[in-house]
Amino acid sequence: EMANPAHLKLVEEWAGVLNWASIAYSVLRPFCFHVYTWLATSRSHGRCTPNSATKKLATLMIKILNREPPTHPAYYHRGTTLGATDAAGYDSNTTTLGCLGGWWPPTGTANKDEVLWFSIEIPRTETWAYKEHSSQRRIAALELMGTVVLIKLMERENHIARVHITTPVATDNKGNAHGMGSSRFKKWPQADIMLELAITCHMAHINIGACHVKRGSNTWADCLADNNHDGFNPDNRRHFDLGNTDNWIIWNDLKQRQT
Repeated sequence: EMANPAHLKLVEEWAGVLNWASIAYSVLRPFCFHVYTWLATSRSHGRCTPNSATKKLATLMIKILNREPPTHPAYYHRGTTLGATDAAGYDSNTTTLGCLGGWWPPTGTANKDEVLWFSIEIPRTETWAYKEHSSQRRIAALELMGTVVLIKLMERENHIARVHITTPVATDNKGNAHGMGSSRFKKWPQADIMLELAITCHMAHINIGACHVKRGSNTWADCLADNNHDGFNPDNRRHFDLGNTDNWIIWNDLKQRQT
């Protein structure tokens, strides 16, 4: 239907309230990207009917708001288990788009042959992972996805058993470290990946303590992203299927979105 000026005004006011609320309730911040994108589209196209993705996001937001609010992250305990991730992007002539790599110690600190780790090749079916025939153009998104996989695997292994905790995660991408710290990205697909990460952490009652490290200090994750597993115990390898819809809360519904 054609956009009624009164309806657009209502959406603008609602977007403003959401933006204000997200200052105190950080899990709502990634939703702002979608609300303002929808608002901009409604203005330019003269229509304000939400699409299916927007409706799903609204339903998910209502579920989150109806949950008992967790303790504010400012009062979370600082975890001692440090995880690290990295990613590599390939050119268009390869059979896979790239590789995600990461590791974490099961308890405290650990040697290279003791850590749990993953090294996941990205199939060409994951079309979000490349732009203009190159996944190098999406390297920041790949590295952010590596962090999402790390957190989901740590949760699966019950290595985030203590709630109300800030989990330190190292990345050599300074932009991603800042974006995770503010729970806000301004571009697709990072904004959608951040939404998946934020909801995952919210439901587990944890917080990401993202920290930037120089590439020279992120060598283990860098090796795994290059599919180099030398020194890592193969029995400690963990697997994650990017194409399995059961692994995702909302990402699977959003990853086909193109902007």
